Formats: sequence, C-alpha cells, structure tokens
Amino acid sequence: MASLLAWSAAEDYRRSWGVQPQDYGMGQQEPLMRHLMHGQLAANREGLHDLDQRDAFIRVWLAKNSSVAPPEESVEVWA
Repeated sequence: MASLLAWSAAEDYRRSWGVQPQDYGMGQQEPLMRHLMHGQLAANREGLHDLDQRDAFIRVWLAKNSSVAPPEESVEVWA
C-alpha cells in the first residue's frame, strides 16, 4: 500500500513541477516515476507530511540521488 501511495505522490510531484525524464538523466518516463517514488518513500521515512517541506526534501533527495539534476533556480511550478 505504501508503494501505491508513493507512486501517486510521485505522479503529483511530476505534474506539479513539470519534471521530465531528461531532467534527471533518464530516457523514459517509467524509470523517472520509479525514481520519484523512491524519493517519496524517503520523505515518508522522514515523517514529512507538510507539502512544502516534503517538496523541498524531494528536490534535495533528487539532487543527491540522480546522475543529473536541474539547477535549483530553473525549477518551475506548474500546478
């Protein structure tokens, strides 16, 4: 159940921030979604429920755990 909720949160994050696979050095959507899901699971382990704190954590997590990450100033909110 936790994985399904994390996948849903990852999809919301992807849509809200306009994340594309190439932003994180990936060629396809599904590997990106798995990667975002792992970020969401990490946020769960940290006990983050506030959306702003959670999004900030995810951005840092992605920067640390991705082969490529966009610079912070280039991130745009799409929601």
